[in-house]
Amino acid sequence: PLLGVAWSQEAVQPQPGATSDDLDTRLNREFSEEMRKLLVTHCGDCHMGDANEAGVNFEDYTSIDKIREHASTWEQVRGVVWADAMPPPEDSKMTPEERKKLVDWIQRALHE
Repeated sequence: PLLGVAWSQEAVQPQPGATSDDLDTRLNREFSEEMRKLLVTHCGDCHMGDANEAGVNFEDYTSIDKIREHASTWEQVRGVVWADAMPPPEDSKMTPEERKKLVDWIQRALHE
């Protein structure tokens, strides 16, 4: 497995009895409490504030609805993070666990 972390299919399975409102509430909470911090810490220099590398500025995304409106961008983000291409490996201090957490969250946000 890439980075010594196996891809977890469990992360993309809906919770039994969960409604889409419950899911969106949970995903929004996880975004504001965890994912946004990862993005600020590891991606902010190039993709926040005045920085708009490759046309991506994570400050444009404040909710799960906005993220889903730009699903193709987030699929690309998921792919480059999973492939260890972003953040740039020579500059990155993102751990394999943080990388997996972000990738799994994007997968759930777009596909659950």
